[in-house]
Amino acid sequence: VDVRSRWAATLRATDTRFVILDCLRPFLDALGLNEHTEAGRFLVAFDELLDEAGVDEAIVVHHMGHSNERARGDSRIGDWADANWKIVRENDEDDASPRYFSAFGRDVDVHEGRLSFDKHTRNLRFAGTSRGDAKTEAGLMAVIEILIDTPDGLSINGIETAAADLADPPKRAALRGGLKRGIDAGLLAVEKGERGAKIH
Repeated sequence: VDVRSRWAATLRATDTRFVILDCLRPFLDALGLNEHTEAGRFLVAFDELLDEAGVDEAIVVHHMGHSNERARGDSRIGDWADANWKIVRENDEDDASPRYFSAFGRDVDVHEGRLSFDKHTRNLRFAGTSRGDAKTEAGLMAVIEILIDTPDGLSINGIETAAADLADPPKRAALRGGLKRGIDAGLLAVEKGERGAKIH
């Protein structure tokens, strides 16, 4: 309590209105709290600090777990916030992979979109393209690449077979999604072939 009061006094003295705690796990470790069962104890105390300091808003940064789709550890972490912001990589094993942002909570509903950072202007942009959209777009580009080199067209099976030889072959679902998007957008034509096959 004494330490909290000293922090509260410091925040009041600097007229702090917004606090970013980055990140949660080292605080839990320093206090000997279990990330999986006791994070709520820390967050309750953090709320008391903010109240004592007269701070209206705060962000708590925490790492992902559970297949990188929700906060690691105690479910209380997700329940505590008014809104949960999520940043994930398209490919979790590639540090340079594109990032995607979404946010949901009280009066917050931002569906997943892609973040892009311009290192020259230092601007961060958000585009309403989800990871699923990006995979479908990649599938469409693969289909177009294949059909450009095949003047007589191909069936779905033919396209999937040809895709396996690409340098970076898309997954079957992305390929079929891209095919549908291309047809819906009028980028691809479909004709009847032998034995009822659809030739693209």
